Amino acid sequence: MTDVRVLIVGGGLAGCTVAKMLEDEGRGGDVLIVDRDPQAPYDRPPLTKAFLGPKDRMVQSPPWAPADVPWLADCAVAVDLLARAVQLASGRVLRAQTLVLAAGSLARDLPGRDNRVLTLRTVSDALRVREIRSGGAGCFLVEGAGPLGMELASTLADDGASVTVVDPASAPMERLLGGALATEVASWAAEAGVRLRLDTKVVHAVPVGDRHAVEAVFSDGEAEAFDCMITAVGSVPAPMMLHGSRGAVGAAVVDDMRRLVDVDGSHFEGVFAVGDLAFHRDADRSLVRSESWTAAKNDGEAVGRQILGLPAAAEAVPYFWTRQFGRMVQVLGAIPLGAEVVPIAVVPKTGGMLYQASIDGSTVGFVGVNAQRLVAMLQMQGGAVAEWVAPEV
Repeated sequence: MTDVRVLIVGGGLAGCTVAKMLEDEGRGGDVLIVDRDPQAPYDRPPLTKAFLGPKDRMVQSPPWAPADVPWLADCAVAVDLLARAVQLASGRVLRAQTLVLAAGSLARDLPGRDNRVLTLRTVSDALRVREIRSGGAGCFLVEGAGPLGMELASTLADDGASVTVVDPASAPMERLLGGALATEVASWAAEAGVRLRLDTKVVHAVPVGDRHAVEAVFSDGEAEAFDCMITAVGSVPAPMMLHGSRGAVGAAVVDDMRRLVDVDGSHFEGVFAVGDLAFHRDADRSLVRSESWTAAKNDGEAVGRQILGLPAAAEAVPYFWTRQFGRMVQVLGAIPLGAEVVPIAVVPKTGGMLYQASIDGSTVGFVGVNAQRLVAMLQMQGGAVAEWVAPEV
């Protein structure tokens, strides 16, 4: 067993943010990062937007990565949370004074899909899609009309591919936008030649030929052949056996301080969970994950401050962005289904628009489309979204 002062399981944005904060304070030598991806660290947003471009754009070291923190390419398979001991796939066991679980997530696989159906979560995934496209595949089916699927569709269509997006939801990016702006997003896709098949799903993906071609059978009874099918329906937490005082813990549930919580509600001393791996309870006490670049960054900073003994910073308003079909879409706050979303400002220079979302007259969020300056002005106000005042153009 090897002892480590600060062990970070996961070399993505959340884990690296913790490591870099410690490194910047002269404590990089206390840290060891373990990650299953031999190509980490890299930023994930470029994967869906730049996978048809140069490889170095996807794998260049991001500014949030530590420069000299030791790194171990291995996979954590089990964790004794009381002893803060991590068993690795190689057989090694590491024990930490402070343990940060930041293993992230894996692409969600759906039943009835074999290895012909691709996912896009890592650099290796992105390079595989690029290889298939450069090899002559011209007709793609993207399963999932969330931000990831729509970004994939946008990039492929911009490269001249024929793209169909299928989703059982009634509106594209329904979870992100609460079902609002469905007409606008659909029109962006149509302008790019992307076909949306909403309110339906793929029931079977039948292999055709000897490469990646499939015949997709849809829930409405229709069937269609595609050169390549990519599933982009979200993610699941990275698998890891967590053991606490009463046996298996299950999900990595955290409190407001990102401390891992035991089944009895107490927290494990010196154990944190951050990023896509971590669940927290919302206002209804339901378990949710915050799967965004900004949430991962905020988690890492919160834990880094605790390890360094710094006072906690104010919690940031949830923020998500996606770039697709020539538009930058930014979402501030959380927009539930049924929210009233209305335009409140036009940006003449960019043709952009700022929207305000409300429930029962109370503001719950804003959406900017090519309205980066107005979104930045909103963020500068601080405090709760409900108290924000819409900026003037």
